[in-house]
Amino acid sequence: MERTALSFLKEAVRLSVRTSWMFVLMLSLIPISCTERNESADSPDTVRIDFDKSNERLLLNYYIGPYLPEGPDVIETGYVQKVGGSYYLDPDRIRTIPQLSRLVTDGYLDDRVLHWDEFSAFVLDTYYQNRGLPSDLQSLYTESGFRPGDSSWFRVDVRGVMTTALRRIYVREQALRAALSDYLANGRRLLYPPGTFIIGEHWLDTTLAETTVMRKRADGFWDFAIYGADGSLVKETQTPPKTLKAPIQCIGCHTGTKLFEPEKSFPAHARRGPHGPREIYVKDEWRNASVVSFFDEHRKRSDRVLGIYNTLFVSRLLAQKRAGTLPEDDVRLLTTLGL
Repeated sequence: MERTALSFLKEAVRLSVRTSWMFVLMLSLIPISCTERNESADSPDTVRIDFDKSNERLLLNYYIGPYLPEGPDVIETGYVQKVGGSYYLDPDRIRTIPQLSRLVTDGYLDDRVLHWDEFSAFVLDTYYQNRGLPSDLQSLYTESGFRPGDSSWFRVDVRGVMTTALRRIYVREQALRAALSDYLANGRRLLYPPGTFIIGEHWLDTTLAETTVMRKRADGFWDFAIYGADGSLVKETQTPPKTLKAPIQCIGCHTGTKLFEPEKSFPAHARRGPHGPREIYVKDEWRNASVVSFFDEHRKRSDRVLGIYNTLFVSRLLAQKRAGTLPEDDVRLLTTLGL
């Protein structure tokens, strides 16, 4: 009996010592965890970026990247740091760039956190000037070389979800051919050369209500702009069903994965939408299902372009080839593509 009691007492002491040792070990780990949290906490020398978006780095590169002298990536150039899952802006470095300094000097920041509504207000106030976009429609025509009715620009008439107006869209054929010529070399991606313009006229009956513009940047992104009925540069569209601000409400759709009508249903005709018809107005011989499948242009949007302009252009070339009217250079282009 005495031996059993003694064994029991020894076991209790052993467990007590073991438990105490584990408790001390747990206490010793607490300062380490606190240190890790402190290392990722807001620094008084930085501004935390809280856009509440899933693609914050893409947005930062799109809006801030073009102004960085060292390159387009805000992380690699050190203007923005990523700590844990958060991004932090370096105000002192931003102040060294005149076009961006207003972000930290003109009252857009209420505290040490940069929210999306504050940042978008800055963008809407400064974007056009910072990007050097043409100040009026005539200046746009001069820079792009566009002239209404110019046969060197490929034209597509569309009614879709963006506006109830008829959209008359123009892309220079030279830009389409460049994207097609490099299609295989670019990994079966349709990429337009820098400086490409995509011009969309919004017509309400016989009135040109506004003009939307995309201009390809050297960093692979696109500038977006809107010109009003009087030809002046404006911040938002005015045609129904709702106003859209450039570029704030442009980049989301163009970089996203949502499919839009009527491109989604093409070559079939899309159903009428809640605000009117949704249609791509082209000849029946341009509704080439094989070409649509070959490029899968709207879904892939390799160059963040929603329209299927290359698909339609190649369909037109194939129709000309069948008719025996296709120029030899375009025959070679189709051969290169395997079409």
